[in-house]
Amino acid sequence: MPVIKQKVRGNGLSEYIATLQHEVRKPLPFEDETFDAYYSHILYCMPLTISKLKSVSNEKRDQKSP
Repeated sequence: MPVIKQKVRGNGLSEYIATLQHEVRKPLPFEDETFDAYYSHILYCMPLTISKLKSVSNEKRDQKSP
């Protein structure tokens, strides 16, 4: 994650892009409709059950702005 943060700062995007690392098995600490967009690196390659992947996907969808 340090490389991503460095690139964000280096391109003057710190005001627009925030990075964080979160344990995907725990609920995300954000209200619904918090985000305009999100990016998840390698989430669907992780050794998670189908039901957990569905749960995480639904949670992310709910937190995205309409």
